[in-house]
Amino acid sequence: MTPFTQIRKLIEQRHPGEATVRDCGNGHLQIEGRLLVNYYPESRKRTAYVDATRQGRHHVTPEQALSMAFQAPPVIAGKVKRTGQTGSKRRLLRQAVAVEGKYRCMWCSGLFAPTELTVEHIIPLARGGLNNANNKGLACAPCNQNRGHDMPELKRSGYVNREDSQSMNGGSSK
Repeated sequence: MTPFTQIRKLIEQRHPGEATVRDCGNGHLQIEGRLLVNYYPESRKRTAYVDATRQGRHHVTPEQALSMAFQAPPVIAGKVKRTGQTGSKRRLLRQAVAVEGKYRCMWCSGLFAPTELTVEHIIPLARGGLNNANNKGLACAPCNQNRGHDMPELKRSGYVNREDSQSMNGGSSK
């Protein structure tokens, strides 16, 4: 059975109607659940990574690749280094993203003036997200600050990382 077929069957069993898999050719599969996962099951290292992140995982099984589409990437230990942007570049980026997002917060959908919105990393830098335009959107300041690096949109959907659920339960798994 091909990895593509395996993943399709797993989706039917575990996540019917919540995920899709697409064969991009050359041994590249894209699994789209809550997050987009690029998976290379035929490569020597069988690498998978969540789109817009820096770190991939090696020797990934089809089951693990599918679960990555529903779990927030782990928090990276230590301080995350940001690439510097001048205030004018930040303003231009905010305006460009705002025009695309029509001045709406990507989390609460509220309408705001351009100066009231902040640039938000969809996959937080602390979870390996990239600091590029594909991983940025606009959020109002309260939504951006309340979200932090927790990715609560996955928790609301019932998908929680094992590490996150253990930390929420005081370190013990229930």
